[in-house]
Amino acid sequence: MWPLPFDKRMYVAVETESDSALSAKLVRISACAHDINSELGRNLLHAYVACLTFVELMTAAKLSLEDSKDISGAIRNRLVRLGREGKALREIDSLGTELMQGTHPNQRARRRVEALLSHIYPFLMPPTRQAVLERWRGRGTRGAGRRWLKAISNDELLFSLDLVFQYWRESRDENAAKVLVNSADPNRLTELLPELVAHCESGWIVSRGALRARSILNETWMSIRTKFPATYAYLCARMDRNLTEQEALDIIGETDAGVFGDRGLAIWAIGQLNMSSVLDRVWENRERIYISDMEQLGIVIDRKR
Repeated sequence: MWPLPFDKRMYVAVETESDSALSAKLVRISACAHDINSELGRNLLHAYVACLTFVELMTAAKLSLEDSKDISGAIRNRLVRLGREGKALREIDSLGTELMQGTHPNQRARRRVEALLSHIYPFLMPPTRQAVLERWRGRGTRGAGRRWLKAISNDELLFSLDLVFQYWRESRDENAAKVLVNSADPNRLTELLPELVAHCESGWIVSRGALRARSILNETWMSIRTKFPATYAYLCARMDRNLTEQEALDIIGETDAGVFGDRGLAIWAIGQLNMSSVLDRVWENRERIYISDMEQLGIVIDRKR
């Protein structure tokens, strides 16, 4: 005998619509979610979701917004799979419109609405995608902004570099800076680069923009040298810009070691510039450099040993 569903909300909601076939399926789905820790329960949950017709799936998606995350996740996964296969696109588009029109007093349901819209966004029709973008952009929250950025960045039809740039100026979200350095044309990047250097904390974003820019102003070179010494050395190596021995040694001294440091990048660049004499001096002073690194970490090394 099947166990009773742990949550009868889905069952009751559909029973009022006199849809006994869907009700029976949802009862089984709910029961399987109650047994989600067993392999059989998990397998049957996804199998029962696969048995839902397109129309039933859309109804279940709306009903599951306040239900178990296992149920909503299984339904979401099938929606995405159908979208990728080019199936049920009309139904998915209608679902997107209904999700935006609905009111959800429960905070968990509201979060799930936005998450589900993010997952089905690529399969919506252009007018619906535009409405979703406007919805997120108008929220003014960090989470909605990131959903907007992810969606518009992968939307060939609705993508707007100007809108991404505006969002980046407002938020200084480095994910937007990544889009700019990968999508802007070389002339635009030449204009953007000083601002990217000033407001980004990731040197690789700056280097990507610099490599794609039409040209780099001397003032921008100096700003990169000051804020991102290892990136500066990397760009010198990639763009055949001269680096004196003293500059190279200074850069190594200004960079940090370890997985979160960028000294390795600086040394790599110096090697690419064929500055073996600088590498020799680093090698000769490796013990002193090691002691200095340890002291920066608060580890005292016995210098007499």
